[in-house]
Amino acid sequence: MSTSLTTGRIARAAIPVLLAFPALVVAANLVQRDEYSAAADAVSLLALGRAGWLMTLAFVALGTGTVLIAITVRRLVRARVGPACLTLGGILTLLSAVFQADRDGAVPTAHGQIHMALGLTNFLLVVTAMAACGLAFRRSASWRGFGTASILWAVLALAEIVAVSALPDAVFGIAQRCFLATCIAWMIATAALANRRAAGDAARREAASQQLETNAAQLG
Repeated sequence: MSTSLTTGRIARAAIPVLLAFPALVVAANLVQRDEYSAAADAVSLLALGRAGWLMTLAFVALGTGTVLIAITVRRLVRARVGPACLTLGGILTLLSAVFQADRDGAVPTAHGQIHMALGLTNFLLVVTAMAACGLAFRRSASWRGFGTASILWAVLALAEIVAVSALPDAVFGIAQRCFLATCIAWMIATAALANRRAAGDAARREAASQQLETNAAQLG
């Protein structure tokens, strides 16, 4: 099996896994709509309410999807820093499913502090990954345009991290969701482009193979 075909399959698998995150978050929010504020509360607090398993599953989906994107980028442009940051970020997201956040106003616990540390570290890792992948993409002629877009994506995500910490608590949830949407959108765009490139490569190889067979038949 060719490397590009395998890369395409990994990229295709990443898209529904990543899309599962917002779907599960919305589902959990609907279940808890009487006790949870999407505008003010962090998404991780959904794991503490009714049907909290939906948020736990969302963390698993996001972590898995992030690792799949790391593999995809590594195969595409042989980058090191970006995929490494994505892989570590994916692992930290998976750990966030285990170490749950503390409720607002509750006495801080060890698992709550770990959750906060995992989240902040993960945010910074993903921003770093987008910028590093952008630089790696720019070294490839066929990916240069998306490389520039990735760097701009990273700048936007960094600005959103600042906003998360600077805006009033009443809109914390909105700011956090904007950041998460930016990161997930970049990963899905990366996967979609990788899949399209892999499909194009496969089609060109198939056409070349058929041409060779035709030429051989004519010579025979």
